[in-house]
Amino acid sequence: MRWIPAAIWMVIILSLSLWPSGQIPRINWPYIDKAAHLVMYGILAIAGMYGFSGQYNFYRKRYSYAALTVLLASIFGTLMEVLQYFITSGRNFESQDILANIIGSLAAALIFANNYQSKKA
Repeated sequence: MRWIPAAIWMVIILSLSLWPSGQIPRINWPYIDKAAHLVMYGILAIAGMYGFSGQYNFYRKRYSYAALTVLLASIFGTLMEVLQYFITSGRNFESQDILANIIGSLAAALIFANNYQSKKA
């Protein structure tokens, strides 16, 4: 049950990533696209860390789980960029988006790991 939020959020990211570019509302703020990637993948990392937090040894290994969460989110984000390039019209593969995905997931996973309180503590 702890993995349901992560699975739902992945479907949301998949849907938004494969949306045709002509149907995406344009907002003329500098770097809004990169900020959206930071937030979207930050939320994914929090959902992933929540999923891992059900492990009996989570508190002791929370930084290992954070690294795994960032790795999985990075792979997923890279796959979304590749799919955008090959499947959608008007969407491009952008390495800066991948970097924003990694930074967002890393920040969120570390914040979760640093602020997680063990039920035993």
